[in-house]
Amino acid sequence: MLILGINSAGLELSLTLLGDGQKVSFRHFDERRGQSEVILPLTESCLREVNATLQDIDAIAVVAGPGSFTGLRLGIAAATGLAQAVGCPVGALNRFTLVRNSLAQPENVAIVFQSLRDELYVEFESGKPLMMTAQDIAGEIVRRGGQWALAGDGAALVPLDLPFIRTRDESELVASAANVLLMAHTSLPPAVPFYLRAPDVSNAKTFEHATIHG
Repeated sequence: MLILGINSAGLELSLTLLGDGQKVSFRHFDERRGQSEVILPLTESCLREVNATLQDIDAIAVVAGPGSFTGLRLGIAAATGLAQAVGCPVGALNRFTLVRNSLAQPENVAIVFQSLRDELYVEFESGKPLMMTAQDIAGEIVRRGGQWALAGDGAALVPLDLPFIRTRDESELVASAANVLLMAHTSLPPAVPFYLRAPDVSNAKTFEHATIHG
């Protein structure tokens, strides 16, 4: 089974191609701007690496959020459009759930993601996401007591000297989660965005030079 995982929820774009449950190709684009122009070429590049075409994709999974309005809209629109063209299932999963489910010991781990606001996305307990400043996150961890660790791309912004748990890229996590569901003959969750707050309205900015890694 060939599954494409897409993550545009963070400040960068990543794609993972999963073949029979194993990562077979990965691409990363390290800028927020210009993602819409590169998402299809990156997908095709992943497929060429394993001598496959778009028609060989069996399912597409995209990270649902939380994240920027533009990023989530881009990823879900691209995933839905590709799935319609290919005729395969498509679904989206919450990034907090993806990361927490990948942890060997998910308790007492604060998962922190960057945002485009002064506040960060954070989850101290499963299913209870919040938005808080880095200072407030640190204060809440101290208040709760016990041995804590941090995970997520915003962990370094929290002013505490705590263990950091590095996880697999979220595009791989979402593809792996979709693979588990499909192997169990379970439908993928709907491809809809997950927001913690209403999006800000901003003007479009010009495309900037970025680097593609593969």
